[in-house]
Amino acid sequence: MIFKYERKVAFYWSEVFYKQLDKGAPYDLLRKTICINILKFKLINDEEFWYAYHFLEDETHELLTDLEEIHFLEFPKMQKFSKKSPITWWLEYLKNPHSKAVDRIGEFEPVIKEAVKMFDVITSDKKTQELFRMREKGERDFNSAMKNSEIRGIMKGRTEGIEKGKKETALSMLADGMSVSTISKYTGLSTSEIQSLKLD
Repeated sequence: MIFKYERKVAFYWSEVFYKQLDKGAPYDLLRKTICINILKFKLINDEEFWYAYHFLEDETHELLTDLEEIHFLEFPKMQKFSKKSPITWWLEYLKNPHSKAVDRIGEFEPVIKEAVKMFDVITSDKKTQELFRMREKGERDFNSAMKNSEIRGIMKGRTEGIEKGKKETALSMLADGMSVSTISKYTGLSTSEIQSLKLD
């Protein structure tokens, strides 16, 4: 598989599954969690475009639980839509809501035709577009704030670690009978900081 994508998928599926329960909640509250991955690249070395994975026993293929389900839908492998396969209708829609293929699907499937109408409303209505832009901006700002917070946390941790190391070194030097001025020279700590260590 490309770039170990399956590990990323397993991680996000497990995160969603795990977060269903509050602390101390019973396991019978867990509900089926379905992860659907729509890919623009070929992930699995086979000719099929749709793969579904579950927890199965290796030999008997007995299903352990139906709570887990992961799907991969690969655009490059789907040649054309089939009237008998609704999933191919939606893939065509996702590729291009205004393609000739989607027009043909809309002739026999009203849901797809309605989805195209909704797409047009969303993309043409200025208020709706502004709501989408605000939501995207909010997500970007949040992700940026989290990243900056993470960086600040790392830098703070490193700074605290360095200061702790200096103080531990100073204590060892004091224990060996070195003078405060010598300790200050080699650790960068002020004489008052070293004196406070002696008091501690």
